[in-house]
Amino acid sequence: MPLSRKLSLYSLAALTSAIAILPPLLMGCRTMKSPPKDAPRTDVTAPSATTAPVATASTSAPSLATPTLATPTLATPIPTSSPSPTSTLSATALPEPGKSLRLAGDPAITVTKQGDFHIAGQHMIDTPLPVGYPSPTPPGTIEIKTYPTLRRAEVGGDRDGVKSNGRGGFWPLFRHIQRRDIEMTSPVEMDFKGIAASAGLAPVAGAQVTAADIKTEDVPAVDINDAQWTMSFLYRYTDQADAGVDAEDKRVIVVDTTPVTVISAGVAGSPNNRTVNAGVTKLREFFASNPQYIPAGDIRGLFYNDPMVPEARKWAEIQIPVKLN
Repeated sequence: MPLSRKLSLYSLAALTSAIAILPPLLMGCRTMKSPPKDAPRTDVTAPSATTAPVATASTSAPSLATPTLATPTLATPIPTSSPSPTSTLSATALPEPGKSLRLAGDPAITVTKQGDFHIAGQHMIDTPLPVGYPSPTPPGTIEIKTYPTLRRAEVGGDRDGVKSNGRGGFWPLFRHIQRRDIEMTSPVEMDFKGIAASAGLAPVAGAQVTAADIKTEDVPAVDINDAQWTMSFLYRYTDQADAGVDAEDKRVIVVDTTPVTVISAGVAGSPNNRTVNAGVTKLREFFASNPQYIPAGDIRGLFYNDPMVPEARKWAEIQIPVKLN
C-alpha cells in the first residue's frame, strides 16, 4: 500500500481516538490484511487450535471487557506454539531464546500460526514478527518466555510524554524505517521505567524483590504517564541496516537487545492505562502465588494490532523480566 494511503489512515485514527492516553496510531502503519486462504472461519464461536474466529475491521467496537484469567497455577505447564520446540522445558527452568511455556490460564486457548498470521480465538496478528521471536501469549493466559537478541529502533521520553507519543515516538520511528526501507513488523514494544514499585511488583527502595513484597490488595492503579518510556519498532532481522544513532534524526537509536526472560500476561486492548493495569493485576496475582519466580526489571508492553482492529480484539501482552528464586 502506498505510504500516503497508510499515513491517511493513521491521521483518521488519531482524530477519532483523541481521548486515549496513547494515540491508536502507535500500533502500526498498516491496514488489515486478508487472512490466508486456509485461515479458520469467522463464524465459529468456540476457539480451538484449528477453528478460531479471526478479527476483522469494524466500525462498532464491542465490549472493552478484558478476558478473564483463571487463578494462576503451576499445574502441568502447557507448551505453546513457538519458533522452536518446547518439549525440553520444565516449570523450574528458564526457556531458551525463542521458546515459551504456558504457566497459567485456560489450556484450551491455543495459538494457530498460518504463514505470518497468528490467531487465538477472536484475536489475530496479521503482520510478521521478528525472526526468532517467541509465539505471542494469547489473552487469558500467562507464559514464561525468553526473547533472543533483536535489532530495534528506539525513541525515549520523560514522564508525561506518553500522552504525546503519537508525535514524539511513532513518527520519528516511522520515518526512520521509511528512509531505510525496513518492513513494518509487529509488535510495537513499550518499556515503562519506574512504575514497577507502584504496581506492587518491586520494593519502593529498589532492592531485590521477594514474594513478601508482592501486594495484591490495596494497590493503586498504575499510571503509565508517570513512567519514563521507550517506544521501539523491531527489525525483522538482526543484520538489517546498521546499529547506532540515526544520522538524520538523533532521537532514534538502533540497538541490539540483550536476551531477556519475562513472565507475560496476555490481555486485550490498546496501549493505555486500562490495558496495562489489567495485565499488571494478573502478574501480581501470579507472582504472589508462585514465589519461585522473582520480578527482575521494569514493566513492558507489547501491542500487536493497528487502529482498525476493534478494541476488544486487539492483542497485547504486559510483561516483566523474571529470574528464578
